[in-house]
Amino acid sequence: DLVALDWPLDAWGGEQDDIVPPAVLPGWRDYAALTFRARLFAGGPYFCLDDPAPALSLLGPMAAAVAETKGAVK
Repeated sequence: DLVALDWPLDAWGGEQDDIVPPAVLPGWRDYAALTFRARLFAGGPYFCLDDPAPALSLLGPMAAAVAETKGAVK
């Protein structure tokens, strides 16, 4: 049985990813009981290694929000 996660969920992928095609990212919505976002970045399966700046610019605020709430979901 499918169990949805009780916290916000982001699914990230590369626009040219031939291993995990962008079309599969929205399927992760089924695992999110709260908010869900699919994000596409320029590049293939190693988009975060090829150009880490876009992902890092999102991770910083996400980590700060978790630290601010001590892990509690707002």
